[in-house]
Amino acid sequence: IELIVDNRVNRSTLSGNGIRNAVSLQPVLYVGGIPNNNHINLTGSGLNAYGFQGCLSSFIVDGRLLDYQRALVLNGQVKMNICSDLNKLCYDFTCVHSGICSTNENDGPRCDCIETSYIGERCDKLPNGFYFGKHESIGSIEYVMPQTRQTEYDTISFGLQTVSKSAQIFRLESDLNSYSLEYEILRERSYIKLNMGEKQPDVYSCVMHITDGMYHAIKIIRRLSMVELYVDGVRMKLEGGNKYSRHTEQQRSFLAQRRLRIGSFKNVSQWNGVLAGLSFNRQSIFDSLFNTLIRSGDVEEVQPDINTGQFILIDPTAIAIPILSSTITSIIPINNNNYT
Repeated sequence: IELIVDNRVNRSTLSGNGIRNAVSLQPVLYVGGIPNNNHINLTGSGLNAYGFQGCLSSFIVDGRLLDYQRALVLNGQVKMNICSDLNKLCYDFTCVHSGICSTNENDGPRCDCIETSYIGERCDKLPNGFYFGKHESIGSIEYVMPQTRQTEYDTISFGLQTVSKSAQIFRLESDLNSYSLEYEILRERSYIKLNMGEKQPDVYSCVMHITDGMYHAIKIIRRLSMVELYVDGVRMKLEGGNKYSRHTEQQRSFLAQRRLRIGSFKNVSQWNGVLAGLSFNRQSIFDSLFNTLIRSGDVEEVQPDINTGQFILIDPTAIAIPILSSTITSIIPINNNNYT
């Protein structure tokens, strides 16, 4: 068998194992997929079990162009003469950063970016956010829910860009603080603390390299009394967190959710960085609820740089060093690292 793509013969990509049985002198030619029936056995053939999605045209067999209208029997979702509608399909590359693609017959594909920490038609742009500790002071934001909630599942996602080795990121708490879920970074190690009405919280932790001054998408999912952490779309392996898993009767709901504190929620330490694209249970906190946020201290709105599309951090470790020469004396700021 020879495979020719764009007038180039490629024999190295073909394997005879199993393919011989799949194509051996059968009187029926299937195009785009194999219908589900008991007469066709693809076991061991190495062929893909899923049908083709896309457009096929000018299908020639033994030098003769197939007459689609007369020669083909259509099975499943096959439409004729609509190759121009390919731009309405969802592909693996349509949405980036784990955006969810959806489409219908009337509109083109759309990307759901609500839990990606990105925006844009393809979830490929950074959203506006808030800068915490830009002037080396403590800053925080508080969102108070209109009414208390009881949930079995929670998803909190946000983008984080910081060079601080320790930072208090957020705390979700109940009306009387008996239930809480908080996330903070301590000496470059991430800690998630979940308290489901006990005296002491269940503590999860892992080492993540997210204090490098780059933008990282973080998602925390709570399912009853279990927690998952994702960074840039990759699930992290958490240590600890076995307090509630030992007792199935304690797999319970988060009662009376009331407040979401963002930034230095304990007001005991300052950190320098940007939080952006925050969503809580598929609700955009920084966008749709902007006017309800209570800001205090060193926190201000920030937008990505118009030229680079990235956030620019003010490095608090920048120092001034005198540079002496035979002709001039100048003082210039020297940054230990360049962060964008």
